[in-house]
Amino acid sequence: PSGPGTTNTVTVGWSPDGQYLATIAGIDNPLQLSIYQFDRKNFVVQRVAVDNRTTPASANNNVPERIKWSPSGKYVAFVNVDQ
Repeated sequence: PSGPGTTNTVTVGWSPDGQYLATIAGIDNPLQLSIYQFDRKNFVVQRVAVDNRTTPASANNNVPERIKWSPSGKYVAFVNVDQ
């Protein structure tokens, strides 16, 4: 679907310990990197961080393709690709 209010999830990645989920998604534009904490015991998901500086999907036709966590789970990286 497309149109106003459309959510566009580009990529997701679980942290090595499985407690956090990083997503690059947006409603319309721009895309944002968000980190969610997942409480498996109580089935609760809570956004704990957001980075509004993620490149908009329309800028230079670059779209984030992959999220990668560091082995320690302290850092998140993503790769943009030209389309």
